[in-house]
Amino acid sequence: MSRSPARPTVLLFDIDGTLMTQKGVSRKAAQDAFGVVHGRADALDGVHFAGRTDPLIFGDGLRRLGLEVTAEALEPVFAAYLDILPGRMKTDPHVALLPGVRELLARVRAVPGFAVGLGTGNIEAGARVKVGHFDLWSAFDFGGYGSDAWDRSALIGIGAARGAERLGLPVSDCRVVILGDTPLDVVAAHANGAECLGVLTGGDTRDTLGAARADVIFDDLTDPAAYDWLLGA
Repeated sequence: MSRSPARPTVLLFDIDGTLMTQKGVSRKAAQDAFGVVHGRADALDGVHFAGRTDPLIFGDGLRRLGLEVTAEALEPVFAAYLDILPGRMKTDPHVALLPGVRELLARVRAVPGFAVGLGTGNIEAGARVKVGHFDLWSAFDFGGYGSDAWDRSALIGIGAARGAERLGLPVSDCRVVILGDTPLDVVAAHANGAECLGVLTGGDTRDTLGAARADVIFDDLTDPAAYDWLLGA
């Protein structure tokens, strides 16, 4: 019989580096999008992606082209990106679901007391493409996305509120856990009074996640102790 968590718990999963690996597929699709819209596939050269929100990343590209960063200016580039991304996901051999993800999602969804969502800098439509590629979109009942807020801490707060609503409780009565792979995930968690389960599947190290004060760190989500920790054991 499955145990329930010690407290009602909102889980917010990051995508890139936490649920899946894609080794630059997002960057390539975004570069292609800038090429289509502005004729400048080099607009994102040198721009840092890991842990950042799509609006900030794409905004850096617009800024490099000398353009004002507004929602209206981002819209056509996002539209081109969303046209290109599914094809990139289907054909790039580096796209893969990370170990333990499917199994952990099945376990946490099987017990009452967990609200399972996404907490990601991807815009919602991009998140749907990525997670849907593995037929896992239905595993997440809500989320906080880069299309909700450009700031990662803010979107995590939005996702936490949506999860608490699903549990029928105020956020203050819930445990909120962010599952992520970068120090920015940790910072966003703590900015919201949440905890962070860090994984080493995205390129960051135990030292960098530890320095950011991740509450617990696992090599990947196959570790049985990760599920026990989410339960509050």
